[in-house]
Amino acid sequence: MPTLRGEVKVFIVQSLACYETPTQVVESVQVEFGVTLARSHIQQYDPTKRAGKDLGKKFVELFNSTRKTFLESISEIPIAHQSFRLKALQRSYDWFVAKNNYIAANQVLEQSAKEAGNFYANNTKPGDDADHQLHALYKQISGNSISVVHIEENLPKLKPSDNVIGEFGEYWIKHKQKAFEALCHDEQIQPEQLQKLLQTYEFASRLPRPQEIKDALSYQPKVLERKTILGRVAEKIQAFIDTFVEGMGGSV
Repeated sequence: MPTLRGEVKVFIVQSLACYETPTQVVESVQVEFGVTLARSHIQQYDPTKRAGKDLGKKFVELFNSTRKTFLESISEIPIAHQSFRLKALQRSYDWFVAKNNYIAANQVLEQSAKEAGNFYANNTKPGDDADHQLHALYKQISGNSISVVHIEENLPKLKPSDNVIGEFGEYWIKHKQKAFEALCHDEQIQPEQLQKLLQTYEFASRLPRPQEIKDALSYQPKVLERKTILGRVAEKIQAFIDTFVEGMGGSV
């Protein structure tokens, strides 16, 4: 355990007093001071936790005064204001729509409605029949064969009062999860590693590199087979992205 300078200790105490998590503080300390610490070390500077019961009086007082100031000035924090939150939600909604992620965009709309103090209502009006909802949904998923097949298979089962958007959303999430699990099983990919590759694509618009795919496998392919295997897995990941990220989007 490294010996910390006073300024680093103060930084940790004040960060915890402002309700930052130990994980967040670990990252901040690394960025600000170039010091790598464990979460358990950080927790020793929080007098409200068992790990911090022996924290020195000076730092306990600093923690308490910092938290008091933080709570008193919370109204000055932008996110505490509804207008700021709604503006942030608007940016999220625009981003999801641009990515054709209509399920996530619909969730942002629901959150926005709650934020504005209204009850969430479906984007179809009372009395709209299933055909009207289906027409809107067809426009959203144009070009995605899986989505269209689902609608055509279930059209005869729908009643005028059915929530088509919600029902389809549940289907899509389940179908995506099954495809994710099948890809991991068939190609022996570690699920958490595949998730990271997909998140990298969503946020950086970058397909996984061969080395990243190799590291994601639960085994080490033989040298002579490596190029073929990595190429095949890359194609399957690309197909998953085309269907479930670019097609309708959303995290697994």
